Amino acid sequence: MSRHTRFDPLHSAASEQSLRDQISDFCATGQSIGVLDLSLSSDSVEYQIQCAVSDLCSVLADQYQAVLDCLPDLLEKTDASLVQMGALASALPGIKHALKRLDKVHFNHLEPSNAAMNVQDSRQWLARQSEELHLIMQLPTLQAASREKTVHEKPTHILLGTEAESLKKDIFACLDEEGHWYNGEASDVNAIAHISAGSDGVYLKPNGSLPLFVNQAEVKGDMQIYVADHIKTAHSKDELVVVKVSS
Repeated sequence: MSRHTRFDPLHSAASEQSLRDQISDFCATGQSIGVLDLSLSSDSVEYQIQCAVSDLCSVLADQYQAVLDCLPDLLEKTDASLVQMGALASALPGIKHALKRLDKVHFNHLEPSNAAMNVQDSRQWLARQSEELHLIMQLPTLQAASREKTVHEKPTHILLGTEAESLKKDIFACLDEEGHWYNGEASDVNAIAHISAGSDGVYLKPNGSLPLFVNQAEVKGDMQIYVADHIKTAHSKDELVVVKVSS
């Protein structure tokens, strides 16, 4: 049907877009059985076809299997057991049944409004810092840690990527050209902040070169940080995590 309604594949993708929209609308209903009615118009002729949902599931089965094949290794590398799925992916016919084949993996199915809410909550992270082209590759995640609950725990280390730096000495948090953190020197041109431990706690001192955020709240000046705090800039690909290592 799609081939009959397209005269030049390099000219327009309206037919495929229409089919995708109709399938997406059907998926949004949450139906996993029944018949999907599809239609396309071209040159005053309307083409109609009925597709059994079971046939659609059969076609998608190979795609689902490809996901199932790669997930275990990916989860093992990241030490994760939870996968979050967008609303459209969660609504695909047969996807939830296919995912049940994975043992010890939990799936969180997001609501359609979750993405918009995340963007709204993260607007300070997404603001442009210059007139250059600004591409958002990843939305920040909200941290569940509460500063009030950890205020009495004095940190012992800062996690910079996969490295844990002891707070027995000062840390100069630097950001390389790829957006990754490392511990440099006070004179390092890439230094973003100075982290030091005193008798009354651990303090973060930004140098003002880039906006800095702790738990998504912008840092206005020197501040005390606690266990479970997450430190990030709008340009960093990972976070500094404040932790306490027990002996």
